Amino acid sequence: MEVEIADEFGISAYPGLFLLQKGSYEEFTGRRSAAAIADWTRSKIGSALELVNNSDQLQDALGRRGVHSALVATGDAGRQATVKRLAERFRTWGKFIFLAGGLHPRVQLFRGLDELLEGPASASASDEEAEQKLVEFMQAHQLPLFGEVSEENFYHYETSGARGLLWVLFAESGGTPCSSRCRQRAYEQQEALRQVAHSRRDVKVVFADAAAHKDYLLMLGAREFPVFLLQKGTLSAIEVGEIETWALPLESPIRPEAIISWMDQVLPRLGVAA
Repeated sequence: MEVEIADEFGISAYPGLFLLQKGSYEEFTGRRSAAAIADWTRSKIGSALELVNNSDQLQDALGRRGVHSALVATGDAGRQATVKRLAERFRTWGKFIFLAGGLHPRVQLFRGLDELLEGPASASASDEEAEQKLVEFMQAHQLPLFGEVSEENFYHYETSGARGLLWVLFAESGGTPCSSRCRQRAYEQQEALRQVAHSRRDVKVVFADAAAHKDYLLMLGAREFPVFLLQKGTLSAIEVGEIETWALPLESPIRPEAIISWMDQVLPRLGVAA
């Protein structure tokens, strides 16, 4: 009925989700699930910094971070103001959490399945140099050594400067693309896959819900599961037909040295330091 409004928004398919605020609008293009929609909405409106008062609330907040990294800070009011500024400035970076009542300033970065990094702890409201160090820490360590990729965070991998992605694609029984147990299998194999990622810093090592993203993976050449799929380039390279991929059967247990040797053969390092 509202043809003119549909034309104004450029709606060509249904259903469509748009966020309108401050005279502009943006379409939601992520995974159509309640959690993904809520996460996207929170990243766009309201407070960018989540305040928690105890460890139980902190664990609950971390449990809702999904595929995103989370920066957790403690300290005084000056530290809180600093982290709030950064949260507003870098809304799409991930989650920002401030734990009230901390006696000492501290910054921790939670990323991937269970990776934890300690960050610079000296930033205050008046210390611009220390605040810049915190920004540099966030930008340098946003992506995990081995983590899950989906619509919510694929942009970060696209813009990371990596030469490509190593997809670790698990399978259900019968060789069908993995869905329900992907994360559990990633947990089971994460130590070996982190070794691969640590050796090849020019390639990001990821896993995904292969059933949910089957169409994209088919474009990459995934035909059988489980499999390692090495992708050179990014999604934009697919659109212009310049992407290259190589497949290697995924055998258990995973042998990091064998995977690294295979990657070095098909995608030489080009002088990138490990």
